[in-house]
Formats: sequence, C-alpha cells, structure tokens
Amino acid sequence: MSSTGSIILGLSFAALHSCLCKIFFAKFLRQKMNISFYIVVLFLDFLIGIIATQIKGGFSEDDFLRGELHLSKINPHLIYYIFLPLIIFDSSSNASFHIVQQQIVTTILVAGPDVFISKGITTLFVVYLFPHDFEWSWVTSLLLGSILSTTYPESIVTLLQDCGASHSLSSLIESEALLNDGLVFVLFSIFNRIIVGRSFAIGQAISDIIRVSLSGTLLGLFCGFRCVFILNRINNELKIEITITFGIVYLMFYVADAELGVSAVLSLISVGLYMSKHKYCISSNVQFSLAGSWTIIVFVVNLLIFTFSGLSIAHSFVGIETTLTT
Repeated sequence: MSSTGSIILGLSFAALHSCLCKIFFAKFLRQKMNISFYIVVLFLDFLIGIIATQIKGGFSEDDFLRGELHLSKINPHLIYYIFLPLIIFDSSSNASFHIVQQQIVTTILVAGPDVFISKGITTLFVVYLFPHDFEWSWVTSLLLGSILSTTYPESIVTLLQDCGASHSLSSLIESEALLNDGLVFVLFSIFNRIIVGRSFAIGQAISDIIRVSLSGTLLGLFCGFRCVFILNRINNELKIEITITFGIVYLMFYVADAELGVSAVLSLISVGLYMSKHKYCISSNVQFSLAGSWTIIVFVVNLLIFTFSGLSIAHSFVGIETTLTT
C-alpha cells in the first residue's frame, strides 16, 4: 500500500476508535472520572503508539504501522494552518459577547500577568536548572517559555461544563484562555524572529509586541465587519453562508500570519467575537445547520490533534528513529 493509503488507514482507525471511546466514556466513565474526553483519547493513542513501535512484520509493518508512523511525524505547519484556525474561531465565535464585554477588564488583568508569570517561571527553570550541557541562552529559554505557556480552551471549557460551573465563570475562563493564547503566540513569533537572526533589544521587542498585537486585532475587526456586511445581504443561502464562514477564517489567518506578519490568533479572536456580537447576520434558517457543521468539524479536528499528539509523544518516549520507505 502507498504512503497515502497508509495514512488514510491510520486516520480511519483513529477516527473510529475515538468515536467508540467517546461512547464508552459517556456511558461508563463520565461520572467516575472528572477529566476531559480528549485526555482519554491522548492516553489511548499514546498506548497505541507504544505498541505500534514494537510490532514487527506482516500487515502491521507494511500498512498500519507505516500509517501510524506517518501520523506521528505530521508536519507541525499542517496543524498550525489547517486545524488551529478552526479551533480558535469556534471558541471565540461561540463566546457570549455580552458576558465577555462585562468581563473584559477582568480577563485582561488575569490573562496578561498570567502569561508573563508562567513564562518567567519557565524561563528561570530552564536557565538555572537545566544541565549546563544544554547551554540555552535567555532568548531561547524565553521561546520555550512561550510554548509551554499556551492553554487549550476546548479542554478547559469541557472540564468546567462537566463540573457544573456557572456560565459566567466558564465564559471568563474561556476568554482568558483565548487571550492567553493570543499573547503567547505573539511572544513566540517575536522571540523566534530574534533567534533566527535578529539582535535582541528590549525596546524593539516591546515595540514589536505592541505592533503585532494591535495590528492583528484591528485586522480582525475589519475583516469581521466586512464578513458581517456581506452576510447581512444574503438570505437563506445555506451552502453559501456556511462556506463564507470557513473561507474568511482561513483567508484571514493566512494573510495575517504569512503576508502581513501580524498576530493571526488575535485576528481570529477579534473576528469571532465580532461575529458573536452580530450573530444574527446569519439567516435564521441557516443558524442551526451552521452550528451543527462547526460542531462536527471541530470535534473531528480535536480528535485528530490529540491523536497526533499521543502518537508523537509515544515515538519520542520510546526514542525510535525509523526511516520511511515507500
């Protein structure tokens, strides 16, 4: 079987076993285990990855194992440009805008210091407690701190819902998680540019952070305004309205990140919140189908992300270096 066929085999198996896991989790474990379903998927795929690395010969080596290995080594840019925009927009567009508006000051006060505190602690840990053989500079340590300071809003909201938390508290924490991720991505992009060739200057770094953040937010508001303007002039066109929402997400994310060099994550958060405020720009007959489409796609995306993560962690944990042959 070709490498493409092996990947399809691996994806099919991952989707099916995740759905079966979801059914089993909902029926037997939800009341006993106060954890997110996606954490269970991550753990199961980690076990599958561990087992797959030990299988030799026959069908597994030629087909399933090849597909599993391809999935474990998926290009991170694929996840960044295809999966991340969907998750960010879905979380921000489903936020209750009137609650977010009331809590915006609290959200900023929580998210801002939280990012810098967690980033600072991680950086100090790397610089002073890592072995001297690593020889990591402060900038490299700050870059790692940015990576480890990210959150995952989907898992947080799921846990809060399972715990019976109030809608106001869930909205506050989800908004804080989104803003946290937006700031973290900005910091990551700044320090990554410094590492690949630019000299480090505190003043320039602060200037870049402000420029990238504000520009991304303004771009998102502008694109959100244009999207709402167009959707208000379309009436009961189900396929067109749903396609527009997906199209604007990918177009703006790519333009912001690859063409303009501003924060694509903050741009998407701004678009999502703007469309949450003007949610009635979607025709009444389309809203239910639109929500269903996004729910299904985001569910599949989350399954795939945790599947890839579990397999990748397993291969890194075992430490096996395998050369793919076609």
